[in-house]
Amino acid sequence: MKTYAYPYRTEFPDSSERGRNSKTLEDALYWARWHVHRIWSETNEYGREGEYIYDTATAVITNRNTGCRWIVRRGDHRVEFQTPQMLDRDKPRGRRSPRPRASDAKKRRRKGRRQGTWSHLLDSAGTDTDPDPPPA
Repeated sequence: MKTYAYPYRTEFPDSSERGRNSKTLEDALYWARWHVHRIWSETNEYGREGEYIYDTATAVITNRNTGCRWIVRRGDHRVEFQTPQMLDRDKPRGRRSPRPRASDAKKRRRKGRRQGTWSHLLDSAGTDTDPDPPPA
């Protein structure tokens, strides 16, 4: 695997801003926050006071050596972190049926009964309506 001298890549999806490579995470975070959070301090021919200067609402920083990602969003000063394993886990697995089958619903109902979910048997007063409570 190739190692990069400037491993941190800052990109701005859905924006006209160009990306940039950085040597350190601190530099990449500074650059991302600068573009996402910067506003005009006074009204001039380019923009009005209080408006955002750049058209980007999200910045994604990727470490190209490890695959880890940091996400900076407008309106939120926290930074989200993702690992490659988290991204793999979120991908859909296989082909899903467009419409659930009736047999699937029956299986889910039976499975719920086996797991001891008896909350559907309680009436509004909170008393048990089933004469035989589940074994402990």
